[in-house]
Formats: sequence, C-alpha cells, structure tokens
Amino acid sequence: MNITGIEYHSELIVKPIPRNTPVSYLDKDTDKVQLVEDFIVSFLLDGVYQKITVPKNYITDGSTIPRIFWRIYSPFYTEARWASCVHDYFYSHLYTQYPKEVADLVLKEFMLHDGASEWTAGIFYRAVRLNYNGGGWNGK
Repeated sequence: MNITGIEYHSELIVKPIPRNTPVSYLDKDTDKVQLVEDFIVSFLLDGVYQKITVPKNYITDGSTIPRIFWRIYSPFYTEARWASCVHDYFYSHLYTQYPKEVADLVLKEFMLHDGASEWTAGIFYRAVRLNYNGGGWNGK
C-alpha cells in the first residue's frame, strides 16, 4: 500500500472537554478534545483519491501513549495531532470501509507530512501495528 498526495482542506480546531465524558470508543480516563468544525483531509491510496471528513463534534484523545512515555511524546505531540485525529476516526468509524493497515499507514504518512522524523513516525507506526485490541476491527 502506498499513500501520497496528502492535503488538508480545513484546519483541525478542537476544544477540551471533561476527561470523564463518556465516549464508547475511548478509554474513560483519557484527556479528550472535541472538534469545533469538520476536519477534511484527502490523500491518494495506491493512486485512488480518498477524501475523509472527520465531523464536527467528533471526540478524540490524541495519540494513545502510555503515561510513562509522556516526557518524550505527549498524547497531543505536535507532529501527530492531525494524524492522530484522522487515525482515531478510522479506528472508531471507518473500520468497515478500510483495513486496519490503511489506518495505521495514514498515521505514519500524515506524521511524516507534518514534519515528524522517520524515526518518530516509525515508532508511532510500529506501536499501532502492535495494537491488536484497537478499533472496530476487533469489536472495540
């Protein structure tokens, strides 16, 4: 699989919401933010145009990073913020339309697009590839 031609058609604008806000696809005790408006992205997946709209009011918790590593990478690590939002949306809502491999590759390629180093994007990518319990693919 190959992802190219990444474009953002809107800004990612979010507001913090209470940690204990119930969200079926997120852990109850993670920091959460809610989209203030639609977040629209596009990319080519093996040369085929894909356009994704993460809708207004969608709730995300950024990157799911164990607290022990927050000194290195916070859940809202700058080069992963936009990528993590799109990745979360794949996991929570697009799992019937795309395989998990696409969602995980989107995270990596969007991070690289946003200035992450190959090393950092690779760490995030390997971490989500090892997450066998994540997303709708496994009934979560």
